[in-house]
Amino acid sequence: MHWIALFLLTAIPLPPTWPGEPYSLPAEMDPTLADGSSIEPEYWNIFEEDDEDDEHDADHEKEADGPVEDDEGSTAVVPKVAVLTGTACIRDLVRRGIDVKAAPGKRGVETPVHVFGKIGGVEWYYAWDPKGAMNIDCKFVYSLLRFAPILAANNVKRVTYTSTYRPAEGRRIISQHGHGLAVDVRSVTLNDGRELVVLRDWRKAYGTKDNCVGKPSTPEAKILRTIICQAEKADIFRLMLTPDSDWSHQNHFHIDGLGRIDWMRPRHGGRLADQPLPGEPAFENWWKWYVCYKKRTPRARERCWNNRAYLKPRNVDTTRTLSPSVQKPREPKRRAPSRRKSRR
Repeated sequence: MHWIALFLLTAIPLPPTWPGEPYSLPAEMDPTLADGSSIEPEYWNIFEEDDEDDEHDADHEKEADGPVEDDEGSTAVVPKVAVLTGTACIRDLVRRGIDVKAAPGKRGVETPVHVFGKIGGVEWYYAWDPKGAMNIDCKFVYSLLRFAPILAANNVKRVTYTSTYRPAEGRRIISQHGHGLAVDVRSVTLNDGRELVVLRDWRKAYGTKDNCVGKPSTPEAKILRTIICQAEKADIFRLMLTPDSDWSHQNHFHIDGLGRIDWMRPRHGGRLADQPLPGEPAFENWWKWYVCYKKRTPRARERCWNNRAYLKPRNVDTTRTLSPSVQKPREPKRRAPSRRKSRR
């Protein structure tokens, strides 16, 4: 083994042993060309700014998706942005005028940051601490940045949220909150000072592909449904859940991710097309609806709803908010008395 070590020592060029003597690379490793110019290895500039990347980002700023229209023709232009990660993401957001700072490491979060104040001109306000920061992953800020034009088009100046990052705490299925990629919205405040609270002002309706907003009974409900429907159409978030989705979202909107995944089915106002609204009069108790909702596949959910005595409404006007008189729950079937004689 000694001769192998001796061979390696003689094969690798070493710097001179005499102190102060300049060291020159071997001829095959010398980056100097015949004309006197030198070659800079690419890894020498790994920590320097890349002008081409800046130009590429500038091009993304100029590009924009097509205008997103609601049912009455109002539009909001959603910009395209290049999603970055790590320190490059923080530098890019600071350059865009967002007050963002690197946060201590959090389990499950790739690039944890603290965001203060406004994102795209819209203020994000923590309900439990007015001076608190938004604890999210840096790349999720890009989704909120694309969401800002829709909020501004509906005269929203402030969004009040109740939850962002939440550790998994030993759960088998980790939600996007555990990755810092989700936020729960409790209310929005308009430019005229009105606060639209999800629990109070949302109205459930059977939204469709052609008429997602429907015709809710109040103007406040129409604004809230328009915001959700426009964001769904613009494909800004991976998932948006509303009071139309399930019972656990009666008092807030859950929004997460960076765009809908291809295999995910589209939603209309937060509701899947084959799903009855939670709280329908066709369901006596909320848990009877929830048992079917927790089925893993759409076919299993549909079979569960249809097999129960409390069927979802049929032939319902999808342009109106449903009233309690739309359909009464069907009475459960009564079992015929047994004719067998009991044993003595």
